[in-house]
Amino acid sequence: MLFSVGFLSDPANSGWSETPPSEDEEPPAGWLAAYQAQRNFDGRAELARIAAPTLVLAGDEDRLVPLSDARALADGIPRASLSVLAGSGHLINVELPVRFVTEVRAFLEM
Repeated sequence: MLFSVGFLSDPANSGWSETPPSEDEEPPAGWLAAYQAQRNFDGRAELARIAAPTLVLAGDEDRLVPLSDARALADGIPRASLSVLAGSGHLINVELPVRFVTEVRAFLEM
C-alpha cells in the first residue's frame, strides 16, 4: 500500500517489500485500529485555521491516501500548494527522493 506498483516491480527495490521481524513491532490489530481512527477523524472544519504556508505533496499512485484527499487538504488550507508527483505511491521521499527534495526546496524558497 505504501509504494507504487512500478517501484515494487523493480528488483532493486525488493527489500522495501520485506518486513524484518521486530520485538517492537505493533500487532496488526494496533495498526488497523490506528488506520480506522485516522479514517474516522474529520478535521476539515479546522483547515481554514492553518495560517502557515503549506505544501501538500501527493503521489499519483498513492494507494493509501486517495488523491482526492490531498486535493481537499490543499483546497481547505489557505495559501496551500499542491504538488502531485507522477509515478509515486505514498512514500514519495523513498520512491522519488531527488524530486521530493526539489519540490520541498522550491516551496521553501518561495
